[in-house]
Amino acid sequence: MPIDPAITALGIEKTLSTIIFLANKASPGIKEQIVKWKTHQNAEKLRNNIRQIGHINTIASKKTSTIDEIYFPAKILVGKSTGKLITSAAELFGRTSRISLILGTAGQGKSVFLRYLCLQDLDLEGKIPLFIELRKIDKEKDLKSLLQDHLIALGIGDSDPIKTLKLLLASGKSRLFLDGYDEISREYSLRTKAEINQLLSEHQGLQVAITSRPGAISQHLKDSFDILQHEIAPINPLDHSAFFVKIGVEEETRKRLVSAITRSKAEIRNLLSTPLMLTLLVITCGAQQDLPDTLPEFYDSLFNVLASTHDGSKPGYTRQKATALSNSELERLFCAFCFASKTLFKKNSLTHRQLEEALEHAKRMSDTKCTTEGFKTEVTETVCLMINDGLDTAFI
Repeated sequence: MPIDPAITALGIEKTLSTIIFLANKASPGIKEQIVKWKTHQNAEKLRNNIRQIGHINTIASKKTSTIDEIYFPAKILVGKSTGKLITSAAELFGRTSRISLILGTAGQGKSVFLRYLCLQDLDLEGKIPLFIELRKIDKEKDLKSLLQDHLIALGIGDSDPIKTLKLLLASGKSRLFLDGYDEISREYSLRTKAEINQLLSEHQGLQVAITSRPGAISQHLKDSFDILQHEIAPINPLDHSAFFVKIGVEEETRKRLVSAITRSKAEIRNLLSTPLMLTLLVITCGAQQDLPDTLPEFYDSLFNVLASTHDGSKPGYTRQKATALSNSELERLFCAFCFASKTLFKKNSLTHRQLEEALEHAKRMSDTKCTTEGFKTEVTETVCLMINDGLDTAFI
């Protein structure tokens, strides 16, 4: 569903008001740069540039979707089981907290949630939010340079991005939305933490929302500026039908899936708690009356359908494979890989080195050959039973 025109019109007025506020605060060196955005047309252009972060690709569709179309409301855990609906970034900060750390496992929708909150800042508060993918940090690019590049891309930092960034962060008219702290290479994570703390020290009204999977890297932030830590709640079974509606499942299929989930065994029902798993369920079992009886059968069903998803989708079209393996050979290798990784490491998230070691064992057991990168592409992009999770590769 596209965004309500009334909300768009109100948002443009709020953005225009923010631009006027910034222009009045700007120093002579960048005032001209800000002033040129003081028109209704340019305010709308700036909003459209910011809203590009809401365009995403999902495994449920072959086309690009927007947050407005596919976002299913996320909740955060309060206590051990209660989920609290969050509709704005402001709800994630206490009276004194400056950093909100949002934790979630693979496929739980951390990035989509953060993008939604970013656009809520734009639409409802008239802020100019800054969204950065932290995985882009490397030897050449630190957080500040990414922020400056982002301002240039938005069109408001061409003349002097350094001064424009300082003006924006000091104004109280922006929040930082930093996606994937766990995706920063370890050698740069402490440097990035220091940069975040420096920005908070320099700009007393600044707030920063960060996503990460649980783990040692995210804990680097625990002593930063009265940080508040939140955990994304699993999707409640009572919300399954509403989730299916949101991703466009037809009514007949939706009723059949909800009924099949109710009849299925607890071990399978317990898996269906993330957007990724529910989406895979639709792709795999949408036409079935019942779900498989056991976990191995359930995953076998997932594998067989997903391995063939791209094959035969168009007449005469054959999926370009990342390996030379047939679907049956890939399944045999993946089964051996699952066994090897469990035996060797007893964990569901593997570093690149661990993935390579488990794969070498698996290739010997299954008598198959492929490259590490080819195998990783097949299991994360073709069958989707693993996912790139920060610097690791995790079973869903």
